[in-house]
Amino acid sequence: MEKIKNIEFLRFVFIMIIVWSHLRFGVFDMDKLDVYKEFIVNSGWAWIICDYFFILSGFFLFLKTDFTTSFGKFAAKKFFRFMPVIYFVLLLLWGVSFFTPIGYAKYDNLFLILNIHCTGLTFHGGGIGSVWFVSSLFWALCFYFYLYKIIDKRFFNLITACLIFFCYGIYLHADLEHYQNFANLFNIGFCRAFGGIGIGYFLSELYKNNIERIKPKNLNFLQKICMTFAECYLFLFLIRYLVLGRMHYDNFLIMIPPFIGLFILFVIKKGYFSKLADNNLSVFFGKFTYSILVSHQLIKDLWVCFVCQKYPNWVLNHPYINLEILLLLIILFSMLIYYFVEKPSYKYLKTKFGL
Repeated sequence: MEKIKNIEFLRFVFIMIIVWSHLRFGVFDMDKLDVYKEFIVNSGWAWIICDYFFILSGFFLFLKTDFTTSFGKFAAKKFFRFMPVIYFVLLLLWGVSFFTPIGYAKYDNLFLILNIHCTGLTFHGGGIGSVWFVSSLFWALCFYFYLYKIIDKRFFNLITACLIFFCYGIYLHADLEHYQNFANLFNIGFCRAFGGIGIGYFLSELYKNNIERIKPKNLNFLQKICMTFAECYLFLFLIRYLVLGRMHYDNFLIMIPPFIGLFILFVIKKGYFSKLADNNLSVFFGKFTYSILVSHQLIKDLWVCFVCQKYPNWVLNHPYINLEILLLLIILFSMLIYYFVEKPSYKYLKTKFGL
C-alpha cells in the first residue's frame, strides 16, 4: 500500500515531545531556572503520547500485516525489530556506568533483556525507563495477532471493544505507574497497550472500508480551508495541552479523541496542512522515531553528568542553547543508531531466519 508520509511527521513531532517531557528528570529540575520550572508544569500531560503510539501501532498492524503468516514468524519479526536497539543501548549503559554516576540496574535489566519488564512481572521499570512501552507493545501485538487469526471477526470486534473499555477504565482510575499492577493482576502498561491497539484496529477498519471512496473526491477551495482549519486546530490543541500548559481537567483520556480526529484528517489528506506534511522529509525524520525513544534517556543522562552538573553557570546563562544542543545531539545519535544498528540488524536477522 502507499505509505502515509504525513503520519511519519506526527510520529517525529510526538516523539520529540516525549523527549522534551523527560528532560524534567535532571535538566528541567535544575535550581534557579524559572523557565525550566515552567517547562515542568506545562508538559504535565505529555506522557499520554505513548497511548498515541499504541494507537498508531494497532492501525498499521491491521492495515499491513499478512495474517496468513504463522504466529511464530510474526513474533520473531517483531522481536528482531524491537530488541537489537535495546540491547545496544543497554550495552552502552553498562559501559558508561563504570565511569559515571549513571546506574545500570543489573537485576531489573534481566527482565528488560527478556522483554518482559512491563508485563506485570516486575516491581520496577528497568534501566531504560523510556522503553517500558516496548514490552507492553510487543506482547499486546502478539495477543491481537493470534486472536484475529483464530476467531470470527464479529467476536473479535466485540472482544476488542470490551478490551478498550475495560482497559482504559482501569488505566484511568488506577493512578499507578506503567510497570505496576492494578488489583495485583492488571498491568497498567498492558492496559494502555490493549486499549490503544484496539482503537487502532477500528481506525484501520474505518480506513479500509472508506478510503477508496474518499480518495477520489475533490473538495472546493472553501471545503479545503475548512479541513485545513480542523487539522491545524486539532494539532495546535494537542501541542497546547501537551507542552504549553496542562488542561484544568482531571480526565487525561480527553486527549485521546483529538488525536483520533487529527489522525483521521491526516490519513484522508484533504486539507493543506496534511498535504504539506505528506513529503519525504517527514519520512526521513520519522524513521528515527524508535531509535530516539530507546536512546534519548542515555544521552540526556550523560549530558546532565558532563554539562549540567559540571558547568551549571553556563546552563544558567544559556538555558535555551543548552536545550537546543541537547535535542540536536539526541537526534544525531539516534540517526547513527538507526543506520548502524537498527536497520542493518533487522535486515540481517530477517534474512538469517528467513522471515
